[in-house]
Amino acid sequence: MQDLAYLFSIGFSGSDLTRALWIGLLFSLLASRRFPAWRVTIFAFVLDRVWPFLAMSFAGAGNDIVFDSVIATILRVPDDAAYYIIRYLGLMGLIYFGYHVRRFLHTGKPQEPTNAYPY
Repeated sequence: MQDLAYLFSIGFSGSDLTRALWIGLLFSLLASRRFPAWRVTIFAFVLDRVWPFLAMSFAGAGNDIVFDSVIATILRVPDDAAYYIIRYLGLMGLIYFGYHVRRFLHTGKPQEPTNAYPY
C-alpha cells in the first residue's frame, strides 16, 4: 500500500498538479460522444509529456540538452511505466469529470412536456 501511495505522490506532485488540472479541464472541452474521453486523454497525455521539453527549448536550452533529455526519457519508459499509467488514469479522470460537469450544466433542469394544444 505504501508503494501505491508513493506512486500517486510521484504521479501528481505539487508542480505537476496545476499542469495536469489545466490540461485535463481544457481537453475535457474536446470530449464528446463521438470522440470519447479516453481518446482525448491520449492527446492530453502526449502534451503532458512533451510540455517540459518545449519549455526547455523556449527557455534557451541548447538542442543537445533537449535531445538528451528526450532520449533519457524514452530509455526510462520501462522503469517509469507505473508512473505513466497513473498519470494517464488521472488525466482521464479529470477529463471525464470536466466532460460530465459540462454536460450537466448544458442540459439543465428537465422540462415538463407541454400539451400540443394550448386549450
